Amino acid sequence: MPVVASRARSLVVLLALGVGCAGKAPDVAPPTTPPPAEPDSGGKTETASAVAPATEGAVEDPTPAAEPTQTDPYAACTADGDVGPDAALNCRTGALEAYNSKDFGSAKTIAEKICTETLTAGCGLLGVLHAKGEGVAQDVELARSYLDRACAAKDAEACDNMKALDAAIEQARVANVLPVEGANVSIGSIGVDGLQATNLQCRREGGGGLFGGAMGAISGIAKRKKRLMACGSSPEDVRVRWTTAGGRIKTVEVEASSKKVSGCVKKALKGASAAFGGTCAATFSIGN
Repeated sequence: MPVVASRARSLVVLLALGVGCAGKAPDVAPPTTPPPAEPDSGGKTETASAVAPATEGAVEDPTPAAEPTQTDPYAACTADGDVGPDAALNCRTGALEAYNSKDFGSAKTIAEKICTETLTAGCGLLGVLHAKGEGVAQDVELARSYLDRACAAKDAEACDNMKALDAAIEQARVANVLPVEGANVSIGSIGVDGLQATNLQCRREGGGGLFGGAMGAISGIAKRKKRLMACGSSPEDVRVRWTTAGGRIKTVEVEASSKKVSGCVKKALKGASAAFGGTCAATFSIGN
């Protein structure tokens, strides 16, 4: 969507879903005041001398001139009735201005007016609002349907936001597989000796620092990187949970694409050195 001020980004959810600026609103010339009607003078043009002078003692009208009224450029975007395609881009700009001002209620109201059976200009922003739960209850499925519709209408930013949302959904799903209850070490991503681990969680005995704990959690596994990578005939992510004691990995649980891959990963990691005792889980990308 052009999902969230001047091309400021924001993620979902979930995430961190981004919202950028809408396309530039069309230049619309302001209306001009119609000229006064010509006086009926029988075809003759009156000169200044023909105008009667003001009479002495005339009383001036005490009523002050009316202040010029200011019109709402987005009035049509919130009024009853449908918004036409010519006004949709202007309304989209209004919706994004409201969003960037954190007036999520107005942003939603305007965006809904331009995400209809015939219009898609507001669908990308609606997707962001629902993905992040801004002004509405968070609804990831509904958010994705709005983003998908906007993407199908060639909204490049909506397509990017949909990819980010899908990635966040998958990340959340994987993080909930083989969780570590009571984790006191948690980090989104870390690499040790060329081995990358994501969504790392550990319940480390005796506690410990975040970074040092994360490094120690996979340092022994990193020494078996070659064996771990060989477990996948093609690239895939595997979720692993392991327990350690006495300086070694004692038990290994694996969520993978097949029992064959799972068995291979278990064999590759069991017995690897461990820097501390406790339970950890992480996602590894394997395969050659």
